[in-house]
Amino acid sequence: MTKKYVLSFICLVLIAKSFVFSLPDAETPSATSVESSAANGEVVGENEGHGKAKAQKKDDDIVFAEPSLASGILSFSEITLFSIGLNMWDRYILKEDYAQVNFSTMKKNLTSKWFWDYDPFSTNQIGHPYQGSVYFSMARSTGFDYWQSLAFTVYGSTLWELLFETDPPSVHDEIMTTVQASFLGEALHRMYFITDDHLPYLSWIVSPANAVNQLVTGKKLKRPDGDLTELSFFAGTAAGKSTVHTDDPLIGTDSGDVRAKAALGFNLTYGSPYFHFTKAPMDQFDFYGYASLERTRDYTAILFGNTSIWSAGIVPWEDYGATLAVKLHYHYIQDPNFNFNNNAIGISLAEAIPAGSWNFSWEANLNWAFLVGVDYYALNSTGSYKTSDGEYRRVFDYGMGGNADLKFRLEQPVFGDLSFYAGLTAEHTLPPAVIPEASSGYAVMLYGKAEYSHKIAGMFSLGCNYLWYKKWAWFYDDYDMDQFEHQGSVFVKIDLL
Repeated sequence: MTKKYVLSFICLVLIAKSFVFSLPDAETPSATSVESSAANGEVVGENEGHGKAKAQKKDDDIVFAEPSLASGILSFSEITLFSIGLNMWDRYILKEDYAQVNFSTMKKNLTSKWFWDYDPFSTNQIGHPYQGSVYFSMARSTGFDYWQSLAFTVYGSTLWELLFETDPPSVHDEIMTTVQASFLGEALHRMYFITDDHLPYLSWIVSPANAVNQLVTGKKLKRPDGDLTELSFFAGTAAGKSTVHTDDPLIGTDSGDVRAKAALGFNLTYGSPYFHFTKAPMDQFDFYGYASLERTRDYTAILFGNTSIWSAGIVPWEDYGATLAVKLHYHYIQDPNFNFNNNAIGISLAEAIPAGSWNFSWEANLNWAFLVGVDYYALNSTGSYKTSDGEYRRVFDYGMGGNADLKFRLEQPVFGDLSFYAGLTAEHTLPPAVIPEASSGYAVMLYGKAEYSHKIAGMFSLGCNYLWYKKWAWFYDDYDMDQFEHQGSVFVKIDLL
C-alpha cells in the first residue's frame, strides 16, 4: 500500500514540475500588458499588432457551447448511457449483487419508500460525490451553467437510485450525489481549464466529460472567471496515537501504538476569499488533503473543502479585504478506527490584514450541518459488519446539528507560514438512519490542524503539522464513549503558486 502511494506522489511531483516549467516566462509580455501599453499611447510593433489582430480574428471564429435543445438532449443521453454502462460494469465485471437489476426490481423501487442504505463509509462519502460529479460535468461541458447542471445531476442520481440498483432508493445517496457532487463537479470543471493550459493530457483525467464533449460538439467551453491563487504538494513522515475510553467492559480503555507512516497531501485555493464578489456559484473554493499510511494498512485520510455560493466584499481599503459569504462545506476524516463526515452550509466572514511584509488572515464560519456521518467505535473497531442474524450493515449513523470553525494564517518571508484550523460539530442521530442493533444518541466532534513551513530554496519548504480529532458520544441504549486521535508529521513542500 505504501509503495503504491509513494509512486503516486512521485508522479504528482513530475506533473508539478512539468506544470511549473510550462508556465510562461515572467519577462514575456502578456496580451493584457500589450493592450495596456497600447492604451497608454505606447507604440506597438507591426508584427505585434498583426499578431494581436490575428489572435482576435481567431477568437471571433470560435463557436462556444451554449444551452440549447441539442445540448440538453446530448447531456440527457450521456447521463443515461453512463448509468447503463456503470450498471453493466458492476453487474458483469464486478458481479455486485446490487447491480443485478431487472424489471421487477425497477418496479419495486419505483413504489418503495426511500431509506438510509448500508453502503460502506468511503462509498457513501467519496464514491457517490464523484459519481454525481460525472453527471454534473456532462451537463456543464455542453454549455449549461451551475444551476442547470445541478438539475441534470438530480436526474442522474434519481435515475440510478430508482432503476439501476436492486436496493430501495437511498436518501443519503441522493444528497451526496447531487449537492456535494455539484461542489466537486464545479471544482473539476474549473480545474480543467487550468490543466488544459499547461498539461493538456492531464485535463482528460481531471474532467473527461469536458474533453470528450469538446471533441463531440466541436465547440469550445467558455472559460469561467477565476484562477488558482495557491497550489502546493507535500510529502514526509508521520506518527500518531489513538486513545478510546468507553464504559463498555469489553473495551474499557484502548490505546493505539505510535508508528511511523508515510504522509502526503496538498493545498489548493481557487480565487481569493478576501474582498470577493461572487459572479457565479462556487467561483471561489479551497481544498486541503492529507493522507498517512503504513504497510499494515493503518491509515488516516483527510479532505476539507469549502466553497462560496454567494459572497460580497466589504470595507474596500487599499491592500485590505474582507468578505461576507454563504459557503458550502465538506469535511471528511477516516482511519481504521473511526469515520467522520460533515456536510454543512452557513455564513462566513473572512478578512486579510497586511502590515508591511507581514500578512495576517482569518476566517470564521457558523453553519447548519445538514448531514453528519459518525461511526460507532465498538462496531467499527471490531469489524462487526453484520447483525446477529447475519444481515449486512454499516457501522456508522447519520445525524444533523450545528457546525462552527475558525482558521487563521500568518505569513512573512523571513518568519515563514503559520496556519491554524479548528472545527466543532455537534449532531443528533436521525432516527430513520439508526442501524440494526445500535442506538441513537448525540455526539460532539472537535477536529483541526496546526501547520508551519519555512522556505529553504526556490519553491521548496520544510514544514511540520499536527492534526487531531476528538469525539464525545452519548447513546440512549448503549455505552457512552470518548475518543482522541492525533498525529504529527514533518514534510517537504513544493509551492507551485
